Amino acid sequence: MLPTKWKIFRITNYLHITCVGAMVLMNAYEVYPNMPQGSVKVYLAILLIVVWWGSLISNGFVNIYLAERCYPDKQPGKRARITITVLSVLASILVLLLSANSIHLLYIYIDEWDVIVPRSKISLAIHFMAGFTGIYICWQQFILRKVIAKNYNNQLNNFLRDP
Repeated sequence: MLPTKWKIFRITNYLHITCVGAMVLMNAYEVYPNMPQGSVKVYLAILLIVVWWGSLISNGFVNIYLAERCYPDKQPGKRARITITVLSVLASILVLLLSANSIHLLYIYIDEWDVIVPRSKISLAIHFMAGFTGIYICWQQFILRKVIAKNYNNQLNNFLRDP
């Protein structure tokens, strides 16, 4: 049974995945039909966008996996730990950029709030939700990994000590 702290972490990951997925759909709806076709820059931009959003979504699923399967004391394999670490660092950088972008967008649109169409307001709200749930998730994912490693080492030491 997960403690309440990790249940909230898991729910926040689901919320973050949903917000990022909604942002992907909104970006695809708004940007893709108007993109010029055939340019290398366009394909690199699409690849960058897919890597950006894909890493945030996959980081959420990895966090859910760690909370449900590995907590409290099951250590994932060495390759999985390396992959999780790289993905966590990448996602943390992207979440900081996303949060900074959210604050920047609010700063740009705060003076024109009354004339902004409702779809843009919803988009901005989802952007904020994804940014700030991402900050919470980035903080807690490193704590979760430390707790799992500590509990695993304690369990291993207890096993080796007891005859």
